[in-house]
Amino acid sequence: MLRGYEGVMSEKFRKDASRVFGIVVVALFVIAIVLAVIGWLIGHWWGLAIGLVLGLLLLAVGLTVAVMLYAMTQDGA
Repeated sequence: MLRGYEGVMSEKFRKDASRVFGIVVVALFVIAIVLAVIGWLIGHWWGLAIGLVLGLLLLAVGLTVAVMLYAMTQDGA
């Protein structure tokens, strides 16, 4: 067994990982909304459509990565 393994997988570490995961998810949603608003301000309906597509792509990729990293902190993978 690794020497520092118990500290890495402690309950405090898992709780901190949950908090960071929540912050990352909220930040991704805020970025997606900001991209849509900027798109609307730049090009009305076409800008909104492009901003939404970019925001949703970023959201999908970001959530995928965040969930994988979060799962690794919770089950000891």
